[in-house]
Amino acid sequence: MPEQALSLERGAFFGSIISTLNHILVGDTIWLKRFAKYSIPLASLEYMKCIEYPKALEQVIYPHFDDLVQARYKMDSVIQ
Repeated sequence: MPEQALSLERGAFFGSIISTLNHILVGDTIWLKRFAKYSIPLASLEYMKCIEYPKALEQVIYPHFDDLVQARYKMDSVIQ
């Protein structure tokens, strides 16, 4: 699907496909940043200290799909 099509309003809760995918990444970021504050530091969550806390659940952190894909791969590696 062309990147322009990913940004079109689709009537979904977060509007476009790219906004919905960003929302999922924002949710994962919020939860993992919470886990990273756990009193016993986990090396696997060290990366989360470098990530800015999202301002809103509907924040589009990565408006370009390629950037979003790279961020998603990194986040998935942290989760795994």
